[in-house]
Amino acid sequence: TTPATVMDSSSVNIGAYNVGVYDPDTDQICNIAGQNGNQGCIMYSPGTTNISAQSFVGIADSAISASAAGSIIVQGGTVTGLTSASSTMSFGSPVNFDGAGWKQKNRMAYDTTNNRVVNIYEDNTGTGYVTAVVGTVSGTTTEWGTAVVVKSAATNGVSIAYDANAQKVVVTVEESSVLKALVGTVAGTDITFGAVATAITGGTQADYSRCVYDPDNNITIVVGLVNSVATVAAATISGTSVSFSSPQTFNAFSTSEFGLTYDTTAD
Repeated sequence: TTPATVMDSSSVNIGAYNVGVYDPDTDQICNIAGQNGNQGCIMYSPGTTNISAQSFVGIADSAISASAAGSIIVQGGTVTGLTSASSTMSFGSPVNFDGAGWKQKNRMAYDTTNNRVVNIYEDNTGTGYVTAVVGTVSGTTTEWGTAVVVKSAATNGVSIAYDANAQKVVVTVEESSVLKALVGTVAGTDITFGAVATAITGGTQADYSRCVYDPDNNITIVVGLVNSVATVAAATISGTSVSFSSPQTFNAFSTSEFGLTYDTTAD
């Protein structure tokens, strides 16, 4: 664990509704957060120090799993120059991606096909509508397209995941106690959305909805709360439409917030 690094000392509320996504092409993290009442984006990357040839000790005589003991066949000579890897971070300058005003509950996904970041959020400058904007990483900064309304309705929360098989994003929004979803297609710095589909009904609280892509089955898992009980449904993309399996309750206990990730080792 490394000490925290200040991203932007001028931002008095940079931590509010903070969210980040990793860009594997530039090996950086794109971070969205509140900034003096507005919304800002900042790029940062962890610093690393490669082990030099002088630090080479030898080769293991068999595979060694993480944290396990093993044998090393040491090469001749004296080992010198072993140092800890650097754990510093460097940051680019903050970029405003959608004008003035408060944008909250940001959620981001990385589109590996188009090498773009897709950010969705609630635009609280008057409408409260779910809005999306496409970002491009350029060096240590980001460039953003024109923000578009995902759904012209006030919402209590949003979530997003990128479907690598369909090469599109799945966006969930809450409207009138129903968790709904749309498929988004990125083209350049623009994004368009298909028809709205119902994901989970029964008094959902979409403030706490999450979705994640399952690459082994080419589906997106959507989780929402129905009367404070965690409920899951599987989403399948066909063209610009999305359909869902029957929702299932997987946690009978009342809850208010949770996280969601996919384990590629255990599938």
